[in-house]
Amino acid sequence: MKLRDDYLNRTPHKRPRPEGIRPLFVVWHEADWDPSDANAPPISYNYLIAPDGAVYHCVDEAKYGAMHSGDSVWGVFRGEQCDVRGIGVALAGPNDGTPVTPAQWAAAVALARYLSASWDIPLDRTHFVPQHSVSQSRHEEGSPRGYDVSQLISEALAGSMSYKLVAVHGVFRAVQGSLARREPSRAGAVVRHLIPGQLYETDGYTDEGQEVARSSRWYHLAGEPEHTWVHSGGLRAPSVSIHLPPASRVTLDTPLLGDSGEVRDRCAAFLLERRRGSRPEEDVRAIMWTYADVCSSVGANALIAVVQWAIESDYLSDEHFEKRNPARLKPFEGSGEDIVFPSWSDGVRAHVGRMLALALPEGEGTARQQALIAESLSWSQLSARLRGCAPTLRGMAVAWNGEQSYPARVRDLANQILGETLPAEQEQAPSK
Repeated sequence: MKLRDDYLNRTPHKRPRPEGIRPLFVVWHEADWDPSDANAPPISYNYLIAPDGAVYHCVDEAKYGAMHSGDSVWGVFRGEQCDVRGIGVALAGPNDGTPVTPAQWAAAVALARYLSASWDIPLDRTHFVPQHSVSQSRHEEGSPRGYDVSQLISEALAGSMSYKLVAVHGVFRAVQGSLARREPSRAGAVVRHLIPGQLYETDGYTDEGQEVARSSRWYHLAGEPEHTWVHSGGLRAPSVSIHLPPASRVTLDTPLLGDSGEVRDRCAAFLLERRRGSRPEEDVRAIMWTYADVCSSVGANALIAVVQWAIESDYLSDEHFEKRNPARLKPFEGSGEDIVFPSWSDGVRAHVGRMLALALPEGEGTARQQALIAESLSWSQLSARLRGCAPTLRGMAVAWNGEQSYPARVRDLANQILGETLPAEQEQAPSK
């Protein structure tokens, strides 16, 4: 598929995408647009597909959010947040029920596969959505009317699953973070999370799956419904130890800054299993993506941040969700009222900025870290005596809420998520 850049980023209808924030879903529209019409209205989509099948890349989603959403809601995101978190795709057409052209349809299927693979967006009805399912405007009911997004997803999935299965029986152990997917690709929807250390039988493999870490081999799990695939990196021969190296476990000396590894999906599964509120799964996963993106952009430990969210929210209670305040931050020290944030993105950024402020002495850190600290402190003040007092989890006993057992609670819950138990004797007392 070739993308045309005739109109790339020329429209004024775009919003800068905050650094470290990636798109999570794709909204499909239909727009009365003619690329040859010089008087056509300004473009407000990331991609436009002309009747001849030409795909115009109009707004670079890596840098901007196209202003395509209007009054929309997707999970926890509303309005302009949907512009930043969603990718807008429009097929040119009158939107009156006239079918799109065969050339447009073929291009749309190819573009769906491309966006799914490029941004690791699952090809399913939760993440590839028609405009009418997110719009709050009655004017958009039934839109797009010239094509069926569910059928588009089905064809994109079918076309991406052309592989040759080599029928060979095997038995493997799952490693940390192993995911079973509906196709041999990271674009495939997650079927379930494999249990680390458990044995799984396979009835074949393909070397034609998506290449991950220089390997395109994916194993098919035996006795599973439909298509259930695991990348070769997620399995080990039974004789190979699967224990994480000690550095991967969380201890009281784990830094608040640093890479916690690929834990997003494991954290989401853990929280979904234990959540006490009624919020749907896509809301929880969307917030998890936000944590992963923000922490990655400033070098904060995402696992510790998410564990704090679980503890402070009483495992995602409904009351907590209404405030969009994952860490129960208050405007001032000693203030009894939690802040009500305007969006989950604001609440997550304020929480991660607070972690940075506790880990870094005043004036230290990168420009990006200092900017997020300043943003967080504009919401919730922090005493100067606490700046930089918690470079590791151990310091949170003083820095967070004065509860001496708090660091151990965070440690134990983090290791539950990792599937690891750290023997008590391995915890060393701080040196004097």
